[in-house]
Amino acid sequence: MGRGFKGELGGIIFKVIRESSAQRAALIKGEADIVTDLTPDEFEIVSKMDGMVTSTSPALTTFGLKFNTKAEYVSDLNVRKAISYAYDYDAFIKIFNGRAKLQTSPFSDAIKGKINIPSMPTLDLAKAKEYLAKYTADRVRTASAVWLGSTVGCSECHDHKFDPFTTRDFYRFASFFADIKERGLYSGANRSGAWGPKVVIPNQQLPGLLKPVDQRLAELQKIVDTPTDKLATAQKVWERKLSTTNADQKVQKTQKSKEPPENIQKILAIAADKRNDEQSKT
Repeated sequence: MGRGFKGELGGIIFKVIRESSAQRAALIKGEADIVTDLTPDEFEIVSKMDGMVTSTSPALTTFGLKFNTKAEYVSDLNVRKAISYAYDYDAFIKIFNGRAKLQTSPFSDAIKGKINIPSMPTLDLAKAKEYLAKYTADRVRTASAVWLGSTVGCSECHDHKFDPFTTRDFYRFASFFADIKERGLYSGANRSGAWGPKVVIPNQQLPGLLKPVDQRLAELQKIVDTPTDKLATAQKVWERKLSTTNADQKVQKTQKSKEPPENIQKILAIAADKRNDEQSKT
């Protein structure tokens, strides 16, 4: 938006003014001819002033809900889905005084080739409650089956037909997990590899118990890494068996599935005394 003017431009001076109110003030005082990215309220004020020309067009950037997937509660996928369906997106449009449009994709309408996504969340409280129910139901099923060895999970939708569990029991059990501060159990919930909080308890005897084990492992590793004449002879015999010759072609065709991987074949093609340490170990 800016002041209407005619004629050719003699030049352009670009100035960074971060505050929207300062941009509006510069425009009104005549210190600026064009400003961009005013806040919705500043835009409304300027658009009603005489001599000002405003324009709007689809931007390349979009606004959306962003979650910290490592946080306590929103680390669970079902909780994030519940929030996405509980958000009032129409109210978000009102923040921009109606000068915005709900998108049907994570990408703006201004991007050519954009593909609409039918499953983009909209305000749907029933679906939000459904995902919260899935969040708690998963915990009830896991706890009852793994730790209690019972069939409480079968009572999610109806009283159990054979065991003494009711639907009421299922959701009463779910209440135990309502205030637990831990991550939901699903792939990628915690990239550190630890499921929920943990306490490391030092054991003064443990280093002494592990020391002989580590020593024995080191001895065995040394045996594996130390070349011997017997091992070298056995390797040469093995390599000769794998060598390809015209006389062996018929036999090899019948044993094709036993051929070594391609990377091993490339190493075998190199003379034993010309292989590097890594190739020899392989």
